[in-house]
Amino acid sequence: MPRHASDPTPHSTKRSDSPDSRGTHFPSWMLDLEGTKVKGVLRLGRVLGTGAFGVVYVGAGSQFGDNRPVAVKVLSATHMDSRRRRQIEHEMLCHSRVSEHPNIVTLHTVLIDVMAYYAVMDLHADGDLFKCITEDEFYVGNDALIKTVFSQLLDAVEFCHKKGVYHRDLKPENILCRNGGNTVLLTDFGLATRNTFSQDFRCGSEFYMSPECVGFPVVKAYSTVHNDIWALGVILVNLITSRNPWKCAELQDEGFASFHSNPAPYITDTLPVSRDALFLILGIFKIPYKSRISISRIRVAMANIDRFLLTPAQASSTSYNARETAAHLFDIIADRRPHLLTEYYEDICAYFPDVAMGLCERLRLDMSEYGLINDVDDIFSENAPDPVRYIRQELAEWSVPIPIEIRPEELEDIIGYPQSPDMSRDNSAETIASGGPITPDTHPTYVVDDVPEVSLDEAEGLEERLDEMEIGKLADLPPVTTLSTFSSRIARVLGSTGSFFR
Repeated sequence: MPRHASDPTPHSTKRSDSPDSRGTHFPSWMLDLEGTKVKGVLRLGRVLGTGAFGVVYVGAGSQFGDNRPVAVKVLSATHMDSRRRRQIEHEMLCHSRVSEHPNIVTLHTVLIDVMAYYAVMDLHADGDLFKCITEDEFYVGNDALIKTVFSQLLDAVEFCHKKGVYHRDLKPENILCRNGGNTVLLTDFGLATRNTFSQDFRCGSEFYMSPECVGFPVVKAYSTVHNDIWALGVILVNLITSRNPWKCAELQDEGFASFHSNPAPYITDTLPVSRDALFLILGIFKIPYKSRISISRIRVAMANIDRFLLTPAQASSTSYNARETAAHLFDIIADRRPHLLTEYYEDICAYFPDVAMGLCERLRLDMSEYGLINDVDDIFSENAPDPVRYIRQELAEWSVPIPIEIRPEELEDIIGYPQSPDMSRDNSAETIASGGPITPDTHPTYVVDDVPEVSLDEAEGLEERLDEMEIGKLADLPPVTTLSTFSSRIARVLGSTGSFFR
């Protein structure tokens, strides 16, 4: 899931040899600890990555992780003032308090010497959720896997809240993966707080901050519970569409300003999400925060969603931005999971012919490779005429689309909502990183220390008093014609063998 529109390629996660070149705040010797033995029980291996305040190494020690390699987060203890020391100890305390949950990275122990803190954690070599979304493309169109992974994340965050820990920096870079992206684990508690309300505004990563955290609307303190829920909503959009809904939830952001004025139209005009997914997204992004849907209700809503994306026929009737995003997503599905599109083969041919070419080739190769049928070419030749001719055969004359050639320079004249930004690792120059995130090149904002819990009358029993979510009735989607004759033939050929392509 994804880059920002102004940056067509993801930022490299390779570390720089100069600590200052990436806005980091640790001494250079921390990059040269390979082979070091710590307290006689832990040996450091290669560098996995760097954060703003620390370096993560592969480690080995017989007493950790059943003698398996571990991840070691090294934070400098030299020239440390009392404020920084409290921050590190607070991070370790919050992490250890929730470490027992199966979807939170296990913190085995913290070793300390005169030079550094060494936080010893489980190693998960599959990378973070950002990589699994943007590079591995595990999730687009895979509704069952999205449900599984997001439910795990809901469980982890809910567990943290019940333990009195509020993360404040939920994002794909702080979620590690294993089992080919089927299991996710929350990590990096550098910005976590024990306070249910916080005055640390703009704390976190801007793509995932709630409006209240940014300072809109103006409040004395923001709910850390609902700030985490907002971030979960952005992560859900990431999983479904490989995009961010906006760059920052403030009115200066053109995308968010459009959403704030017209929530449902903005989402439907920029993202090709299904009606049920739309209702859930709108419930999570409710303003003011008191009306925002709770984690328990998100879980119920997720269970009742059959599909997160529009079908190809539905997507063909949406706005230009949503249709272009849909074409990109269908192209990913055609390449990664072509069996998911066989039911909609004619619709892909009719409405997304560029995607159809790749889909046909992938299906042809897979059917031949797995020996599903002899004479595969017969399926794709005479029975699958070109898209325009096929539409003229199947649709009434009044509904035949007229092919229009659009030159790139003409796209500048299209008026509508701004296109939602692609996902990107947060490397904003205006932000300062948390204390040593697990994944490198991530720079969340941290402004001040935790403040004492704010006493507000409205805070007591807030979660229990939330009213039922109400969302205005949306106009029905425009009618679309679905073509299914040829799709059923392919489905019969594939039968129950769709698992071959997963």
